[in-house]
Amino acid sequence: MAEANGISALLNQVLGPERFPVNVAELALEYSQQRFPKSPITRVHGAALPCLEGMLKPNKDRTRWLIVYDAAVTSPGRIQFTIAHEFGHYLLHRELPGQGAFLCSTEDTAGWSGGVRAMENDADKFAATLLMPFDDFRRQVASATVNLDVLSGCAGRYGASMQAVIRRWIEFTPERAVMVVSRSGFIQWSWSSQTALKTGPFPGSANRPSRFPKDRWRPVRCAVSTSARASRYPPGSGSPGSPTICPFARCASFRITTIS
Repeated sequence: MAEANGISALLNQVLGPERFPVNVAELALEYSQQRFPKSPITRVHGAALPCLEGMLKPNKDRTRWLIVYDAAVTSPGRIQFTIAHEFGHYLLHRELPGQGAFLCSTEDTAGWSGGVRAMENDADKFAATLLMPFDDFRRQVASATVNLDVLSGCAGRYGASMQAVIRRWIEFTPERAVMVVSRSGFIQWSWSSQTALKTGPFPGSANRPSRFPKDRWRPVRCAVSTSARASRYPPGSGSPGSPTICPFARCASFRITTIS
């Protein structure tokens, strides 16, 4: 993601390597004003957004842009990611023909049309790259065994949610790992490392949720932190040849699980 990497390089140059977490609201305002003075982002704020996570909206003549996030959301990490996501839409998509406001819901992108899904994926990648650049993330985990404590530390460093941090880690880890998000016992979607993609198989998808196989994946101990609840599964608790299941966090009514 060249745009986000370019901004990260600039921030490193100006603020140094210990510049995290990114103040993305302030960045969106200042960067857009300097680079696009005729059509900058002029305000970032929270408001009631029923059924929406965030919104990027221009004024009538498209000379000013507004980023709004759902004020009902209390997680600073989710707010941070939403603002970065909308900032990504501003930089990447606002000049597309016929494009007006961006209304971003909490629904899985698998339910959207191809063009919308591609734009939402681009905005997600921009946000993840801006908030959690690979070079810094790799340094944080280079000399450690990756576990809940290490990933919680990364979440604190980047001002991000555990879900965003785990998904970002899975993008570059050489380990065979899959993140599974389930709700009420049913798998909603999964995200796999490149190593895991080569070996499979994987549980469920957003288009056809499958039931979480409790009879195969049994937690044997549990630890609670202020931000997440973690359980571990013993080696061999899955079916023969399957990866070991290791849930890292439970957020609200969702269970976030990694398979490694």
